[in-house]
Amino acid sequence: MKKFTKQKIGSLLLFVSPVFIYLILSFAFVIIFKLIQAMPKISSLFSDEIVDNNSLLSVIDTFSMGLTALFCCFLVKHYKKISIKNSVNLTNFNVWIVIIFVFFTWGLGVVVDNFCGFMLADFITVSPNRSVSVSVFNVIRAVILLPIFEELIFRYAGTEFLRDVYKMPVLCIINALLFAVLHFYNIQGFFNVFVGGLFATYVYYKTENILYTIVQHAVHNALCLIPFSKLSLFGSSVYYEKNGFVLNSAWWIIMNLAFVIFSVICYYKVYRKKYVKK
Repeated sequence: MKKFTKQKIGSLLLFVSPVFIYLILSFAFVIIFKLIQAMPKISSLFSDEIVDNNSLLSVIDTFSMGLTALFCCFLVKHYKKISIKNSVNLTNFNVWIVIIFVFFTWGLGVVVDNFCGFMLADFITVSPNRSVSVSVFNVIRAVILLPIFEELIFRYAGTEFLRDVYKMPVLCIINALLFAVLHFYNIQGFFNVFVGGLFATYVYYKTENILYTIVQHAVHNALCLIPFSKLSLFGSSVYYEKNGFVLNSAWWIIMNLAFVIFSVICYYKVYRKKYVKK
């Protein structure tokens, strides 16, 4: 087997290894907590809210992901000789890149959602994507913890494991595919997350600054907590559901297309000049 082929296989194994680490940790923590629940004196110390299955799974998921992110930082430093400090750059942080990134991924995500729903809603029925209840823990989890953990796992570690072995377009697609699959959404949600993951990987690949994708991820998750289905725009609901698919009003689609156009113009004026040649 050629040396370069071995490098490709080895890089892919490193790339998917965080998934197995995360699954092992989650499974182990579930077993540990079940054992604790079997001990009356200890289980009585936990509140009913924590013992609730959904809350418990959220806590375990977050904790497992945090440990996986730490382990990813170790793996990158050990195998690629790259410290996380090299990918956190506050000095040259450009707010415009975040603005471009947020407007583009959000706007394009809405357009992709609507296109997918328009094409498929009349032919198949899917389970609606899960919604997140707004609580203090869920807000902290969605806006602070998950953006940090997921970006370290997928964008930082995932990109560095594949960099110099796979070409940038292939690297972005592989990264986005795994990112989208592991969200376990329906087909519409899959394409939405895939689009976001694709451009997040591209931004990190070019800038080598994980802060951009963390901030964008946090803003995106914060926007997702807004109950758009209860909002109206020019007399029509922003979102409505059809056979499990989310569809959008014409005005909302036009507005988000404007977001995409705005971000593309800014990309050529700001982002492209600085990073396109890297």
